[in-house]
Amino acid sequence: MGILVKDVYIKNFRSLKEVSIELDDYTVIVGKNNSGKSNIIQAVNLAFDFSSVFREDIYISKDEPYDESKKIHIDVRILPIDANRTVQDAFDEKWSRAFGDSVALDNTTDKEYFAFRTEISYDPDKEIYTNIKYKIDNWLDVGTSKIGNSIRRETLESIENILVNAQRDISLDIRDKKSIWGKLTSKIKVSDTVRGSIETQLQRLNKKIVHESEILKSISHELKVTTAEKESKVDISPITRDIESLYKGMNIYYTNKNSLPTSVENLGLGVRSWAVFSTIKAEINSKIKKRISDELAYLPLILVEEPEVHVHPQAQRQLFSDINAMMGQKIITTHSPYILSQIQLDKIRYVRKVDACSVALPLLVDDLSDDDIRKIRRTVMNTRGEILYANAVVLAEGETEEQALTVFLREFFNKEPFELGINIIGVGGNNYTPFMRVLNRLSIKWYVFSDGETEALRDLKSCLKKLIGEQVQLNLTDFDNVFVIENGECFETYCLSQGYIKEITQAICQVESDPNYLEYYINHYNDQKGKGGIVRNYKADEDGGYYRATKDCIMSDKTKYPTAIAEEICKTRKKIRRIPQKLKDLFVKIENDLKEGGN
Repeated sequence: MGILVKDVYIKNFRSLKEVSIELDDYTVIVGKNNSGKSNIIQAVNLAFDFSSVFREDIYISKDEPYDESKKIHIDVRILPIDANRTVQDAFDEKWSRAFGDSVALDNTTDKEYFAFRTEISYDPDKEIYTNIKYKIDNWLDVGTSKIGNSIRRETLESIENILVNAQRDISLDIRDKKSIWGKLTSKIKVSDTVRGSIETQLQRLNKKIVHESEILKSISHELKVTTAEKESKVDISPITRDIESLYKGMNIYYTNKNSLPTSVENLGLGVRSWAVFSTIKAEINSKIKKRISDELAYLPLILVEEPEVHVHPQAQRQLFSDINAMMGQKIITTHSPYILSQIQLDKIRYVRKVDACSVALPLLVDDLSDDDIRKIRRTVMNTRGEILYANAVVLAEGETEEQALTVFLREFFNKEPFELGINIIGVGGNNYTPFMRVLNRLSIKWYVFSDGETEALRDLKSCLKKLIGEQVQLNLTDFDNVFVIENGECFETYCLSQGYIKEITQAICQVESDPNYLEYYINHYNDQKGKGGIVRNYKADEDGGYYRATKDCIMSDKTKYPTAIAEEICKTRKKIRRIPQKLKDLFVKIENDLKEGGN
């Protein structure tokens, strides 16, 4: 049986004015840059060690003067679990011995837990912030728990917090005594017999190198002349003479069948970053073996910032699997949609900024059905996980609208959508609901741009009803973030009706690489039966024949032309008339909302 660091409450640390987060065997923290993800990791790390902080680490609002008396509080509650990660009534013998008299009993459930507070406060005499741990006698609602006596370092020594920051690099760790690599290699031991044999061989090698080098022999002679004692002896050691110094020159070399060994510092950042996790595994495995043999409790608490850094998409998935397979509890921050596609949704915590304060919340809520969760995982997380980092998301019915919207949005804002943090997603018919649920939950602005066709509107209304309640009387005009093309038109026919026939014709000819493609289309399909068995009549231009031919052509393959049509409209129209009005209305709404939200 083991333990689980279950609940963490953080107050007044950096952007975390007051944040509660529930953890699992592995927890993945997501959110935009500067939302506070790393601050949560750093706070958890601070809770399990006794390091100090700087004045800048204290949360201060923009209108608040610095106050020395303000304290950081980090409350942690730990529960006993079994091999299946099910919470148990009591800690096993090892953990009971580790926590000692700091184990508490829940008054409601009669189950044991261990809780403590890290209090960081300014000591004016020492002029530093002190880090003191106190037992929590009664875990209550967040921030109201009552503390008891202080606890010693030994109480927490069975939990090893391992912080792996985003700037990890094995080539730097090799030269850092304080790194995990440095700590591991400092423990290398060999028997006295082996040591003597190796050092004898080192002496022979030194002598042989000097003997073969006229330069070294000359230097040795000159050094002897400079000594005060005539009988003194000077030896030059081209390589180290003792085994400990030999370890200091340790390095890693990679070789394949077509190359000579390459030192790790000459390899890419991806390899050097990934290699750090190998030393962490070795450290954990070493500690586990020792603790088991000594019958002592042990939990590695692994805190990883952005494991995807410098690693290509396929390797990101493999790396996450490797981390997740490590023994211990993991807390991971990430921006990678490739990693998100592998994660159970109940393990995700979303962090966002409200004004200058970070807020953390689980991705899922209790009222979602299993079917809802499956749809969110399949439709959103497996393919569109990047929306979790967006400022705004535009949901369109299909691929046609997605392609065209991207071009028109770029024209309106004079920036790429990704520069604005805007995602445009073709949901594929009636799949709006999973996206709406996630975006609503995370307070990310969303908009719908929909065709006005009967089936499309029926699907959209059905999705909105699922979102706000089946019994609610629904009117699309009540939604200022929903934009529907009028008169039952789809995007293509809307562009035609707005007078863009010349641009559409040019786009078709460009895509087909034939400047006379519309004439070919008219000649080829005229008098043939079209949709509904109606005979096509394209030759009677006075009766709108050319218009009908253009319409039938773009509707025959809806995903083929939209990008070219949008680009042609933006290219040939005067600035004020380039963008169709309904799209302009959508973009103005997004622009105003982003300004209000400070993005």
